[in-house]
Parts: sequence; structure tokens; C-alpha cells
Amino acid sequence: MNPDQKTTFSLDIVIIGYYPKPGEIERLLRSVCEQKAHAFAITVAVLDNSADPSVAQQVRDVLLSFKQRLSIAPLVVSPTNVGFGRGVNRLLAQTTADHVLTINQDAYLANTALALLGERMLVSEPDIAAWELRQVPYEHPKDYNPVTQETLWLSGAACMFRRTALEEVAGFEPLIFMYGEDVDLSWRLRRRNWRILYVSRAVCAHSSYAYAHEIKPVQFAGSIVANLYLRARFGSKRDVLIGLAMLAHEWTVREEFPGRRRMLFAAFVKFLCRMPAFRGGGWRNNSSVALPHFNHWDYGSRREGDFYEFPAPEAVEPAPLVSILIRTHRRPWWLREALASVMNQTYGNVEVVVVEDGAPGEAETICNSGNWRFPVHYSATGEPVGRSRAGNIAMSNAHGEWLNFLDDDDVLFADHVEVLVREVLSREASVAYSFAWEVPTTVRSTTPLAYDEALPFARYRELFSRFALWHHDFMPVQSVLFNRSLFAQIGGFAEDMDQLEDWNLWTRFAAQHDFVMVNKTTSKYRVPANAAAASQRQDALDLAYADAVARQALIHMDVTPETVMSWRKVHDANLTNEQRHGIVQYAENAWRRRWFVRWPYALAKRLRGTEKV
Repeated sequence: MNPDQKTTFSLDIVIIGYYPKPGEIERLLRSVCEQKAHAFAITVAVLDNSADPSVAQQVRDVLLSFKQRLSIAPLVVSPTNVGFGRGVNRLLAQTTADHVLTINQDAYLANTALALLGERMLVSEPDIAAWELRQVPYEHPKDYNPVTQETLWLSGAACMFRRTALEEVAGFEPLIFMYGEDVDLSWRLRRRNWRILYVSRAVCAHSSYAYAHEIKPVQFAGSIVANLYLRARFGSKRDVLIGLAMLAHEWTVREEFPGRRRMLFAAFVKFLCRMPAFRGGGWRNNSSVALPHFNHWDYGSRREGDFYEFPAPEAVEPAPLVSILIRTHRRPWWLREALASVMNQTYGNVEVVVVEDGAPGEAETICNSGNWRFPVHYSATGEPVGRSRAGNIAMSNAHGEWLNFLDDDDVLFADHVEVLVREVLSREASVAYSFAWEVPTTVRSTTPLAYDEALPFARYRELFSRFALWHHDFMPVQSVLFNRSLFAQIGGFAEDMDQLEDWNLWTRFAAQHDFVMVNKTTSKYRVPANAAAASQRQDALDLAYADAVARQALIHMDVTPETVMSWRKVHDANLTNEQRHGIVQYAENAWRRRWFVRWPYALAKRLRGTEKV
């Protein structure tokens, strides 16, 4: 910490302890002391939920050892375990700072976390209630806006709050003991017209799981009952009925741990007892804010890759230059969003190469504004030359060792470049691709830009297979990262193609190189939501398909049986642990597909309007 740094914000760091492992709180406080220059005057407040005098004394001794480096409030000892939300509420009543950072005892901050939070807070609008940190090794796979980084709900395990916002909604819900109380708080804040940001570059390490796909019984039961509470508080009667039908279906699932059905029954009883309290309060009455989206037991859309493992904050990894290549043509409103999503990348060594297909326009002003985090190199072709020629110019102008195309109306989630670079380097590959969301979009205005997005979905989630690739393109252009040596060796786009030119390029790359698949959703591409526009787009792709297939006849490969067998090995290598886990679960639960145990699930789908019983 830099004592000469001018203080801008007062901050209370609140920690709820429960039988902490040796060194956990010490590690957390040490990470606070090691923060790089930031704009916070910090006070640490701790509540011990352990209800064990010996544990309380151990925590008190740790706090005492940091008295010379941090301002620490007296330890608050709870005689019983009151849970996370009620514990935070109690500390809020005894602290006064304008901002509050909630952080779990088993987490710690990267040394740049507070500096980055402060930077973001300085430029945030006054209606921002909270700034959530990104957690590693497992980032939560929820949806968020890659451009603004606004999110529909936050994780209380590591989040900065504006105290006035917390006070307006009376803090956390005391009836939710643990799990889901942060989602409830988020939605109550949003119903009062507050917004929440996800600050992807501000990182905390959180030991949330001992290993990938760990099943934690307390989390399982707490999450289910919290989901039912939220359906009662924010959803319709139909949402509540769907939740109860899903609960009935859970009863039919094979017990993954002893006592599973007992926990489900207890959750059901608890929900019935407390449903009237959650149904009241008027939280469904704010028509200016859209009602929440329940996605089975999740809240909103969920990206693939929830157990993709990121390195610890102190890890140092290779960071070769990556060039993001954007072709644009008189669509500055979309270009601005594409560039913003690039600037939010967690990967730090990026350049952007923008090629305008035609005469210079407003895009030049946008690129040369000087406000971008990464260098942006703009050029224009003068006369329109087509998408393929513009793409080849972009590849020729790039300086990066690795290249990644981004259409001007598409966006990247913040971890996109980091994930792909880690995979190509660790797996010694020349090409890698990740999953992408397709988002039907309706544009209401371009000046200013205003649009509506339908729920996203993953149209393509395919393992790498040359046979599949020869049949259809399952890799949207922005999802592929490749080494620039492939451009020098194999060439770029076929310049007489205006559709499916990327598919043609991937098939030529695949003739000589294996692709690495990454089981994680890292980008979004937009398609027209309007039926007529979507049909017109599809007609153009259908017309181009026959030409693209004919061009494949010109691709020649030297193939032996041994080579073909190696393709199978590549396919198997691309099968991730998550997919293997899914296959095992599917096999183990196959019995529940019988008609006499399937009805609760079918009823839930019928209530959602997606299937007839």
C-alpha cells in the first residue's frame, strides 16, 4: 500500500468467518496489505460465526498481528452461526464507510484488485450499486454484457458495494441462510433501478471447490431452496409451479450423496413455511425493469466452461502479442461496441487492426480517439474490395504472433483471448477455437445505438473433426485463434468469396493442422431476429454453400491409414473432463428417462411452454 496515495473512497472490508482453515484469514489480510497504489482508506471488520471460543481467539490473534498495517475493527463474535447474509448485515450496522467489500474467508485479492476497482468506480455512473470481482480458478459462467460489463446478478464472495444502495434495500435477506442470498440482493437492487458491474480485470482467488465438479450437499440444498424463494419473490405463479415440478423431478434422480432426498424434503417444507414472506413485498411491481429469467436452477443464461481452470493471480504465463482483426463497412455504431469488448480483455498483450472496406468514415475517428487501452491501427481500402480482401489486408498489417478475427457486430467476453492463448501454448497447437453464443438481435436505433437481444444459445458445440468440418462450418469466425505462420504458409481468404470465406479458410488450415477445441463460451455473434431478415441471410448462405463445397474438391491431402487413426486421437484428446463427466452422468441417470419417473421433468417443461406431456 502506498501511504502517499490520495484517498478518494472510504472502504470497509467485511469478512464472515466460520471455522477458517489455518492461515486463510491471514492470507486474505496479507493480500490487502500488498495491494498496489489505490484510492481507498480501509477498515477491516470480521464476524466469527464459528460459535467456538477457541476459534474466535485464533481469529482475534490473527487480527492483532495486522494492527500495525491495517485499521481493524474489534472482532464480532456470534453466539450461533447466523449465515452469510445476516452476518454481513450485522457488520454493516457497525461500520460507516461509503463503500463495502464483502469477501469470503477462503479468498484473497490479486495485488492489482483494489487499484482496478478504484479506476472503474471513478468512471462509473451514480446508479452503479456494486462492482463484482472476477474469481479464479473457477470463474462463474453467468452471462454479462461484454461491452458495458453490466450483469444481472453478483456473487457476494468478492464484491464492492455502494453503502447507500445496500441501505436502500436493507441489505441481505435474513431468511436466506446461505447460497442465493447474493442473487436475491442483486435483483432487489435492480428492481430499485440500481445497476451492477462485473469488473473482469479485478481478480480474487477463491477456493470455492476442492476439485472440478465437486458436489457439496449444503450448497445443493441451499441453492434449491433459495431458487424457490426467488421464484416466489420475483417470479410469476407459473415460475413457482415450474420450480416445484423441478423439485419433484430431483426426487427421482439417483442419490449422488447420502441424504439427498431428505435434504430435498427439508427444502420443500422450508419453502412452504416461508413462501408467504417471500411472495409479499411488492418486488414484482417495477415495470421499468424486466422480470428475472429463471433457467432451470440457474439465474439467467449460463455459459459453457464453468470449471475451466484459470491460474492463480501471482502466476506468470507467456503472453505473445495477439492481433484482433476487424473488418468494417459503414457501421461505426457496432464497431464501437466490438472495440469496447476487446478493451475489456483480461489478457494484456493485444493490438487491434481495423480495415474499413471503402472510403474512410466515422470509424477512423473512433479508432484514432486515443482513449483505447490497446493500440488500434486503422486503414481504409478507398474503394470497396469485399470482406475477403479486407481480411487479407488485416492479416498482412498485423504484428501479432497470433491472429483472431472479430466481425464489427460481434463481441468477445473478457476471457476470450486469455483462454485461447493458454490453450494453444499449453497444447502446442497452431489453431484453437472456443464456443460462441448466437444472439438474435433487433436494432431499434443506430444513433444512438439501441437494440434488443433475445436469449442467446449455442448453435455449435462440436468436437474438432475434419469430416464434420468438410460438411459444415461449426466455428464462427471470432471463435478461432490461429498462428500467423498459417497465413504465410497456406494463404488467406479466397478473395472472390463474399460468404463462407472463413469456412473455406478453416478447411484449408485443417488439411495440414489439427485444431484444439476449448469447451468454454467466450464470444457472442449477432444474427437478425426479424424473420424476413434472417431468411434473407440464410438464403445468401445457402447459395454460397454449393460454391464452398466445390472449392473443397481443390484441396489435396496426403493421407495414410495411420493419419486417419491419428485424427481419432485428436478427437479424443479434445474430449474435455467436463464432457467426460457429462457422459458418465448421462449413463448413470439413464434409468430416470423411463416414463414413470420422467413426468415431473416433463411437467416443468410443459409449464415453460417448451414441450407437451
